[in-house]
Amino acid sequence: MASRLKGDHPIRRVDWHSSPTRKLTYRVEDRTSDLVAVLAAAEELVGTPDVDTLLRRTVEIARDTIGLERVSIYLEDESGRVMRGTWGTDLTGTTTDERQYAYAKGEPEEKAHAVHAEGRGRWLVLDDAALMLSEDGESHMIRRGWLCLTPIRSMRGPIGLLFNDAARTGGAIDVAKQELTAVLCSLAANVIERKRAEELLLERAMFDDCTGLPSQALFEDRLQRRSLQLDREEAYAVATLSLDRWTTISESYSPHFHEALLSTVAKRLLGCLRSGDTICRLSNNEFAFLIDPVGGVDEVRSLLENILNELSKAMHVEGETIHTTATAGFVLQNPETIGPAEEQLQNARAALVRSRTQTPGGVAQFRPDDREHLLSGSRLENELHTAVENDDFILHYQPIVSLATGDLHGFESLIRWVHSTKGIIHPGMFIPLAEENGLISPIGEWVLAEACRQASQWRKELGGRASGMSLSVNLSVRQFAQRDLVDRIERILDRSGMPPRLLHLEVTESAVMEDPDHARAILSRLKSLGVLLSLDDFGTGFSSLAYLTRLPLDSLKIDRSFVIRLGQDARTEAVVRAVCDLSRDLGMEVIAEGVETQLQMDALRSFACQYVQGFLVSKPLPPDEAGKLLGAGDEPTPETRRMTRRMPILEVEP
Repeated sequence: MASRLKGDHPIRRVDWHSSPTRKLTYRVEDRTSDLVAVLAAAEELVGTPDVDTLLRRTVEIARDTIGLERVSIYLEDESGRVMRGTWGTDLTGTTTDERQYAYAKGEPEEKAHAVHAEGRGRWLVLDDAALMLSEDGESHMIRRGWLCLTPIRSMRGPIGLLFNDAARTGGAIDVAKQELTAVLCSLAANVIERKRAEELLLERAMFDDCTGLPSQALFEDRLQRRSLQLDREEAYAVATLSLDRWTTISESYSPHFHEALLSTVAKRLLGCLRSGDTICRLSNNEFAFLIDPVGGVDEVRSLLENILNELSKAMHVEGETIHTTATAGFVLQNPETIGPAEEQLQNARAALVRSRTQTPGGVAQFRPDDREHLLSGSRLENELHTAVENDDFILHYQPIVSLATGDLHGFESLIRWVHSTKGIIHPGMFIPLAEENGLISPIGEWVLAEACRQASQWRKELGGRASGMSLSVNLSVRQFAQRDLVDRIERILDRSGMPPRLLHLEVTESAVMEDPDHARAILSRLKSLGVLLSLDDFGTGFSSLAYLTRLPLDSLKIDRSFVIRLGQDARTEAVVRAVCDLSRDLGMEVIAEGVETQLQMDALRSFACQYVQGFLVSKPLPPDEAGKLLGAGDEPTPETRRMTRRMPILEVEP
């Protein structure tokens, strides 16, 4: 391409009568300074607050730093079939909003993408496009080769185009400027992908991924705003609802089925509400409502009873017919009874608890003694205190498998409560209670000590067969905040004889982002012990992808709420791909949890995700069954063989 333009347009104005050495030195130094200027200007793209601002600033850099005459940016939409305008400059050089323009993808960008893909160059001059100017009512062709397309290419491929032309001067394309433009587009593309991923993460933090309903944080914000706007004659209600028999359902079906069922429930709930009402998913099987406005108690009760009636009708979910019931509680709010949003929600929950105890499947209005009863604690809470004193717990171990080889890489330690009358209780039923009453720290320390003890026992029994087997343990938010956390972990390692390099500590995104500076200091101290560090449940909160560069992490775990939508949602796939790409650039491993289908597995493999865990590979196993996978004791049971049928031959590509 450069040879085609040679003669029309020198790279730089130089003294052609000087020596060849002097000419070359001048051009190299001049182009280097231009490159440095572009890189310096592009550094600020990382700090832009959103994609829109980033694109506008990219246009301004192309105009002011590179010196392009006229610029416009077009990006692929979510369908990948349409190019949509963003920002550009007009014939006067003024920055303009180009988003009203869009067109179906066609020949120009296909040419540009082909040029880029085939390695013939980093931009395309459209020689078949002629610049036309009108004079005296007649059009005159000035020249060809005045329009240039530069692909905006991220790590996953072209995502858009930057158009630049010489419409004002009618001159040919400047090759040196196009080199700089290609550099700018490359830098901008990767920042665009990361900003898009961050925006989606923020959206996910404000809305429940499974149901699409507002999160509790967003609900409480809307509730607080409504409280401040309440007039003397107005009233509204806050209600909570929980699905009955959820423990039975959770033990009988897979997590994927739970998600599908909750999505169906959410649709029914939305169909029962009025236009002014608001609904959110609180946790697991619990929902909250802002019923606004209401004329009184009877109206609220009637609406909630109608909701319960609709939920009692059969639901058809993934080939199964499910019959369920629900229980509700509410509190009526008026200017005389109004309190903080959190208190209103707690009062509605207190009424729900009483209703579940006294009239399951019914509706209860909040009474003053409900809250006192709720705060005094339930029987389950008292039993949990006893369980902590007696160590009435057991660990199950879920295999983590390499996608590259199909081999067993390690286990994640997952706690179960062994109740004297209720049998095995899963963590979703008691961990939230433990977090509320302060028991989560001693429980977490027991999990860490027991996991290290079990791992050391396997090493003694199996020798080399377990020498490289890692064991992951979760650290709660409260544990992570302990001043002596590092000392506690060091003592546990010393007592158990567990090699630090085999202990994989998982910290939640919320724990890290609560106090980033403290988190970085604690993680650095843990790293000095020799343990491995992982960011767990990534995507459930909101943390900047760029912030990951500041943390001494070894791996990142993608939350199952993202994994479950792979193959169904292009935006989710873009986030997971961006996370995998970024982690690889930072030298971190990626583990995807909650893998339940081959489609999800294939998508993760295409993103170069290193490790997976989930029901597709294996359910969490009791210690003896997990040990059999390592070669300890008797042969695995048929159930274990069935649950681990893809391990270690996990359909690995040759």
